[in-house]
Amino acid sequence: MNRMTGLSLLWFVLTTLLLSQPPKLIDHEVTRLKQELQLDSLQSGQVAQILQHSAEQAERIREVNRGNPQAMQNAMQAQQELTDRQIENILLPEQQQRFEAYRRTRISDPRAHELQTRLGLTGEQALLVEKILQQSREQMQNVRSRSLDRREKMSAMRQIMQRQDKQIEQLLSDEQKRLYDEIKKERRQQMKDQMGQGQRGRGGFRR
Repeated sequence: MNRMTGLSLLWFVLTTLLLSQPPKLIDHEVTRLKQELQLDSLQSGQVAQILQHSAEQAERIREVNRGNPQAMQNAMQAQQELTDRQIENILLPEQQQRFEAYRRTRISDPRAHELQTRLGLTGEQALLVEKILQQSREQMQNVRSRSLDRREKMSAMRQIMQRQDKQIEQLLSDEQKRLYDEIKKERRQQMKDQMGQGQRGRGGFRR
């Protein structure tokens, strides 16, 4: 079996990070729903269990649909709808009305939803971020479809990510920028971790 070269492994990691779903934010989401819906402690625990199961299902969806973003998006949307129904089933009528209002203002893009939660984005900010991320995905797909070598694709993807970060930062307050810097550090660490795993799994890079 041919070993993956350093360039091709980095290309894979960049693709995965830009197209993947966000990290698990169960605690953040439970806290937000508890505030929005005025959940009691029992309901909060039930919501946490539902979200944990949903996160596990999302991980399976990512594995099954790796390399097929459209199929992944469709499956993720179906999983989100199932999760919403499960949450609705544990709510009181008044809470269900609040949850419906919450769903109408919720950002559909998982990555934008993560940033909205972690950065405390306003509705307007979140919509603009969602648009930026969508543009980045489209640009990514365009790069993948072009007849470029891996080095050129890697360079193009880095430029997409850098441009995306700059566009998002222009929308943020100083405190939000500080939090976004932390998220970018996490992203860089993810890249290092995934590259390390790939290197160990393939016996090292080809020289």
